Amino acid sequence: MVRDSHSIHWEKIKSPTRAAIESAPSEGLSRAELLHNLLRAEILERWPDSTLETWVMTVEQNQTSTKDKNSGTDKASGKFLAGLKGVRHWNWFYLTHLWTAPEARKQGFAQRLIQELISRAREENLAGIYVDTFDAQEFYLKLGFQMLGQLPGFPEGGVRSWLYLKL
Repeated sequence: MVRDSHSIHWEKIKSPTRAAIESAPSEGLSRAELLHNLLRAEILERWPDSTLETWVMTVEQNQTSTKDKNSGTDKASGKFLAGLKGVRHWNWFYLTHLWTAPEARKQGFAQRLIQELISRAREENLAGIYVDTFDAQEFYLKLGFQMLGQLPGFPEGGVRSWLYLKL
């Protein structure tokens, strides 16, 4: 199980507004980046979301952090054992990534991160959390998530699953 010497670090990164995306210089952007910005601006015009932000949580060993003087964000100096990343949007949280270092697996770090995510999502009055995964369906089901759907053969020989947890 997770020992107390490990700490969870949480950071929110505010996403740019539609106006900021539209007014950003386009010189030097690739076609993909430019198209991505145009699509994001259109989506935010149709469905405004003032709470759009990225959340990052990490479990670190011997963690110390310092504030970056320029950006104000924390810089970690501990060893990453596990982490998650996702996007808060339209009153839901989309969990895009959950990772555990190979040497730290089966020690409860991923479960601890998800429990912390659920707690923070509730504090922020979010409607729920959703995730898609290729191989961790049982993990999420044990934590109370419900299966939304599956796509067999994606990737070949696997199954992609979508799950959600209503808060």
